[in-house]
Amino acid sequence: MGYFKGLVTGAVIGAVGALLLTPKRGDEWRATLKDRTDKVKDRASHVGAAVSDAANDVKEQGTDLAHTVAEKGAVISESVTKVADTVKTEVAGATDDAKSDAAKASDLAKDAAATVTEAATAVKETVQEKADEAKLQAHLAAMELQERSSEEV
Repeated sequence: MGYFKGLVTGAVIGAVGALLLTPKRGDEWRATLKDRTDKVKDRASHVGAAVSDAANDVKEQGTDLAHTVAEKGAVISESVTKVADTVKTEVAGATDDAKSDAAKASDLAKDAAATVTEAATAVKETVQEKADEAKLQAHLAAMELQERSSEEV
């Protein structure tokens, strides 16, 4: 808009200066003034039309850009929502799997503890039986030695 005002102002000042500095008769002055005024109006009209066309082009491009940005924003928002839902589902599934695995591990640990306890009890019983057998054999051997000793004497 500033360019247009400067152009019109410069043209008017130039036309008035040319008229004032040129010696002519009144009717020649009026004809020259009318001719120059018409030229300035014509130029101003062309410049105004060009500025109006440019403004309309910018407005259309701005509108198109705004629509494009809105569409892309909607697509991005939808994509982010889908990814967030997928991540939420995956995390929930992983959490459930971890809980299930922890429960299985706990059950396995309990089973292993029970098995170890049973094995320890069995070993203890076996050791006790072997100790009892060893005592019995030692006692029998001692008796046999005593008998042999008494026979030799």
